[in-house]
Amino acid sequence: MPRNTEIKLRLNGDLRYSEISNRLVGILGAAGVRVIAQRDHYYNGSGSRRLKLRQEWDPVHEAATKRGCLIGYERADSEDVRCSNYQKCDVGDIARMLEVVNIGLGSAEYVVSKRRTVGIIGQTRVHLDVVYELNNAQFLELEVMLDDGQSHEQGTVIAHQVLEQLGVSEHESRRNAIRGSYREMVLMLKDT
Repeated sequence: MPRNTEIKLRLNGDLRYSEISNRLVGILGAAGVRVIAQRDHYYNGSGSRRLKLRQEWDPVHEAATKRGCLIGYERADSEDVRCSNYQKCDVGDIARMLEVVNIGLGSAEYVVSKRRTVGIIGQTRVHLDVVYELNNAQFLELEVMLDDGQSHEQGTVIAHQVLEQLGVSEHESRRNAIRGSYREMVLMLKDT
């Protein structure tokens, strides 16, 4: 089963978001970075297990694509770097899959929409997110795709190296680390 080491940080303001975005483009070049929009449909999971159906669309033309993916994952909530086991299945007809999943599991518990800037540095997926249901809050998320035989600890070292490349100090990383997923954050916001 694929595994990755993840870290998610809340960014403090448009300036910080722009600084990290500019560093990402500086590392990868403009062609290595793309902007997409995503809508994640979160379904009730059990404990640390989660299921989401992801739709993608072109944020410039606001045109939904027919494709997306179904993602099942298991991850403990932690305010530090965390390990995630996951399975992902690409879906060619996302609207139809949404109907099927809703029949089997009921409607999604929460739907979270975001604009995501994506790049890959080595074996690390870098996501700069603006999450609409969280009042356009901005986040940096790293997912180190672990090779067979690589430990979570090795993934943690790689994640911190990428953070350093992006100009994020260890102090900033620890201070702004986020526990849980966007689903959990939306849930907390609705409960307040």
